[in-house]
Amino acid sequence: MHVTSSHLSDFTEAVGSHFRPHEVSGPDRIAGNLEARHFGRVGLTYLSYGSEVEIRTDPLDGFSLLQIPIKGVSSEPDGDGRDRFSLQKGQVLGLARGIDFAIHRNCTLLITRFENADIAETLADLSGQGDAARTMKTMKSCDLASPAGRALLSQLRWLNFELAEGGSRLALMEAHCSKGLLVSFLMATVPGLSRSSTPLPTFAAVRRVEAYVDEHLGEAITIADMARVAGVPVRTLFELFKRYKEETPAEMLRRKRLEAVRQLLVQSSPYDTTVTEAAMACGFAHLGRFAQYYGAEYGEKPSDTLMRRRHHS
Repeated sequence: MHVTSSHLSDFTEAVGSHFRPHEVSGPDRIAGNLEARHFGRVGLTYLSYGSEVEIRTDPLDGFSLLQIPIKGVSSEPDGDGRDRFSLQKGQVLGLARGIDFAIHRNCTLLITRFENADIAETLADLSGQGDAARTMKTMKSCDLASPAGRALLSQLRWLNFELAEGGSRLALMEAHCSKGLLVSFLMATVPGLSRSSTPLPTFAAVRRVEAYVDEHLGEAITIADMARVAGVPVRTLFELFKRYKEETPAEMLRRKRLEAVRQLLVQSSPYDTTVTEAAMACGFAHLGRFAQYYGAEYGEKPSDTLMRRRHHS
């Protein structure tokens, strides 16, 4: 979806049909631009008015939005002043409150849409608690300068590049990407989420996680999924792996996937398998990073492994 308009009323109607009807105050003549893409249950929208406008509407219902000014700034009333948003801090619109914010001149927003049902489910996985609705009502801003926030921005930039590529394999990665985005968003938005803790369980919880990973290796697996299988919050999951495995859950997942890819490349029919197919089958969504990990682990390119197999056939 791509909409441009120089008339505020026409552009407001188009934006309202994409998100929800709302009130906008600003000049009649604008340089409005809206470009929307989606994958799975997550949507990405670039929005700019080319002029300063004020937007007001009721709280959102059924979905929440993360608004990141990738150019310029936006703001909302905050006591006697205004809270400003930028590449360091994104604005969250959802269950928390009515919407009242300004998009300043020459500001371009990158807006990510998450379904509230997905947010609630992932919050429960990450925190180990059942009152997701209360937490969602406190979500007002996203710390993009935090490690999770920086990871989120990196994922969004990569995702935008993939969506723009006509030959992208992104359709095969939707579950991986959407889950990763949602986890990074919540970790950067909900204070203390990654620091919740419970008494440390036994090694049996780690074994459950490893068995789950072995069974679902080619599927989308997040840290939240592993914490749910272990029956502990995310922070406790990291403590478990540090104590019993001397590796992080992500390192364990990557190691198992690399081992599976290598086995495929060595044992499969050399003319029926490609490196891309093997990597995707084992759960690697980012092929460039996969090649880097493979080279660091085995001292050769995955294509070299496959070609050596062909030469021995």
